[in-house]
Amino acid sequence: MMISAISTEQRLVFVSGRKIRFFGYDLQLGRGEFDLLRLIAEHSPECTSVEDITDIGIAPKSLPVMVSTINKKAAAISGRRLIVSCRGRGYRLNEFM
Repeated sequence: MMISAISTEQRLVFVSGRKIRFFGYDLQLGRGEFDLLRLIAEHSPECTSVEDITDIGIAPKSLPVMVSTINKKAAAISGRRLIVSCRGRGYRLNEFM
């Protein structure tokens, strides 16, 4: 499924291609990071299971590292984490971003 735009009150917007605007700034992500964030955003506000994430080719062991990298890049813009853990279930967008 292709997403042209997802918005959480215009804080996170997916635009054409692999471009993401976050609080009005470009959020530069690698291919895997982009795919992960897009999947989590598609399931928002629900949790995205680790099983669903591994289905797009992301290894379970690399998942925490990718989430941390995305959160560091997002925090440089907004001061907050973009993705939070759903303890024992998966990940979701931070509703307080």
